Amino acid sequence: MTILINSLRSLLLVLCALVLLPRQGVAQGADTDAYGGSTRVRWEATGWFRLQQNGGRFWLVTPEGHPFFNLGINHLASGMDNAQRADVALATELTRKFKSWHFNTAGYNASPLFAKDTPFVSFLNLVPTSRFLRDKASFPDVFDAAFQRDLQTRIEHQCRDVRDNPRLLGYVWTDTPLWNLKDARRTIKKDWVSTLRQLAAAAPGKIAYVDFLLETHGGDFAKIAQIYDVKATSRAELLAAPFDAVRVDAPPVAAEDAQFLRRIARTFYGVAGPAYRKNDPHHLVWGEMYLQGVHPDEVLEEAMPHIDVLLIQPTGNPAAKEPKDHFPAALFDRLHQTYRKPIIIGDHQFSFATPEFPRTMWFQYPSAAEAVAAYGVYLREATARPYIVGYNRCQIRDVVQPDGMLKQGLLQRNGEPYPDFASQIAAFNRQTLDALYKGLKP
Repeated sequence: MTILINSLRSLLLVLCALVLLPRQGVAQGADTDAYGGSTRVRWEATGWFRLQQNGGRFWLVTPEGHPFFNLGINHLASGMDNAQRADVALATELTRKFKSWHFNTAGYNASPLFAKDTPFVSFLNLVPTSRFLRDKASFPDVFDAAFQRDLQTRIEHQCRDVRDNPRLLGYVWTDTPLWNLKDARRTIKKDWVSTLRQLAAAAPGKIAYVDFLLETHGGDFAKIAQIYDVKATSRAELLAAPFDAVRVDAPPVAAEDAQFLRRIARTFYGVAGPAYRKNDPHHLVWGEMYLQGVHPDEVLEEAMPHIDVLLIQPTGNPAAKEPKDHFPAALFDRLHQTYRKPIIIGDHQFSFATPEFPRTMWFQYPSAAEAVAAYGVYLREATARPYIVGYNRCQIRDVVQPDGMLKQGLLQRNGEPYPDFASQIAAFNRQTLDALYKGLKP
């Protein structure tokens, strides 16, 4: 009896979510251009993807001048070996499948084969600061000219390979970088500011940090020594100081660390941003993918001159009482009002438990029906915001993590879609695109 009630409840959740969206129309096909944009209206065609505001809403615009809402799927090559990544037939089949589910973008971490027939993003971890690197994460000396030259070279190589491809939606940088100092210390027990102040005396980052302290305190060595628990009466002694007993949670230290973090961000973005514009003046720069809640304002403010959209990876809400509570409306509203950039949801999903894998990544629902219903609600909430121009789902195919947790896709490990899951995802995708494009005024 309990199983029957739960099954009926799950079915009702899906039906209710479907009712809230318009009836199925034609989202892709005769009414779309070669890139998946809606042909209901035509704006300026530049030959590249770009951004435009129309009727109070932000839009991505295809190279042919048609409005486009990014519905992507990430990690298309996740779990593949080198032979599979180079398998044209496999890439063609996966592309056919995700297009049949009305996804229109090969998201980040896809092999180059996926760039042939669909809009795509070009991804490069510019610095090894991703939280997913865990103990392998590190914080480079961005003040070092050698680092800056290497960064410029890697960006040049990245752009050279894709800049002539009109299907390129934009450049994605580091995945969930550990900018937030407290978050970094919780996650990997180190942070960017502490790393640089503990460098050797001749390191450019150590020099920049010491000069920052002297500037901040007007050359008052006694005050610096007191706040940072160092013995120094000269610039040379400050440069030689280990800074290994700093009370990072003390208010004066925390405040000054935030300001030096701004200088790190300004230096890093000041090298990366112009390098992209120089090597590819046509395409959009999506920038780093910031994890919800750990993106310091000091960092975002420095990034803004160098990026075209704000790329956010949302998290689930453990206190959610209903699916819409997972959507961080207040945060997204604040970010857009503050920085005036369109927002793209960079990586997200809802998962569900299976008999084989009771532990899954992302917020977990008891059943596939509940997870897909929550997805429909999330898309509705996202597209109700006129500044959101894209949503990218995490994972196409199941991959088991080293700890046994399942990173769940739309396809099971045997390559077969989850029953009544991928098909319902497809229905929500199609109805979402229909609703957006039907609102366009010719």
